[in-house]
Amino acid sequence: MTASTRAACSAHVPRACRARGGHGARRLDAYEELLRDRQTFFPPITGRSDSPDYQLWHGEAIGTIATAEAAVMNVVQQWHDTAGREGAFTGDADLRLAVICGQVVSMCWRAVEHRLFRTVGTGSLRNGGRIERIWRDLSMVHTHAGPVFLSSAASRELSKARMGVDAAPIV
Repeated sequence: MTASTRAACSAHVPRACRARGGHGARRLDAYEELLRDRQTFFPPITGRSDSPDYQLWHGEAIGTIATAEAAVMNVVQQWHDTAGREGAFTGDADLRLAVICGQVVSMCWRAVEHRLFRTVGTGSLRNGGRIERIWRDLSMVHTHAGPVFLSSAASRELSKARMGVDAAPIV
């Protein structure tokens, strides 16, 4: 694995969306506890797990995080397949894998930020509470300068490579 792919994947993807224990999966666990334990805010007042709205938000988050997890597994398979072929691991292949890793982080962020965090309720966001810690950790992964700039640079360089435009090396 080359430096840019290693940096993009090993630094952020495992922390953001691993199938077990990643921020996306941990957030789903915490959200599911709230669905079981809390009621809706507006009539009809029911358990959140019985609410079509909460079921929709939960289901969409599950699908998004599962898609991100599948992408991580696919990146691993692509890397393995490419690394096993002499001379196949080109800059283009490296950049493609790095861009996929950046997209995985973005997908997990969207699932948590757009579907889960907005619907947990302020009482669940106590300082030091489980959901607040998960939010803080995922926010750090999503907004850290390294992932932000590496992902942007890899996307630009991948486009240049695919279009035949002179590409500057990523430092």
